[in-house]
Amino acid sequence: MWHTVPCLANGYLVTSFLPGRHFSGPDDFSTQLQAWLKVVNRRVHRTLGARPADPWEADRAQMLTPPAVDPPTWWRFSTRMGRDHYVRVDTCDYSVGLAAIGHQVTVLTDSEGVVVLASGGEIVAQHARCWARHQTLT
Repeated sequence: MWHTVPCLANGYLVTSFLPGRHFSGPDDFSTQLQAWLKVVNRRVHRTLGARPADPWEADRAQMLTPPAVDPPTWWRFSTRMGRDHYVRVDTCDYSVGLAAIGHQVTVLTDSEGVVVLASGGEIVAQHARCWARHQTLT
């Protein structure tokens, strides 16, 4: 028997769907979940005062269409380099070459990395993005 259940963020699923059920594998879990959702989504939910699917269409009608151009992938800011030669992104400090001290730099960051550019556009630091908190990367 397969008893490992994927992490469910919704407590209602954990307390109403899972108790007493057994799953032979991930496909069986998905099949049982889909059948259960068809039943419970027809019921009027007390908190919503409607079926869960009813407000969905109203919400969808109010949504804006996505822009034609993708948003930039970089988060960008400029700063003057201090004497400690580190820039802070989120809660982490990333080292920058000593030649940049006292100069304006541009910091570009995304989910993968941190790049620091001097005023002329040359790269003065490049690091993999650290998602741990309060780290110093040299």
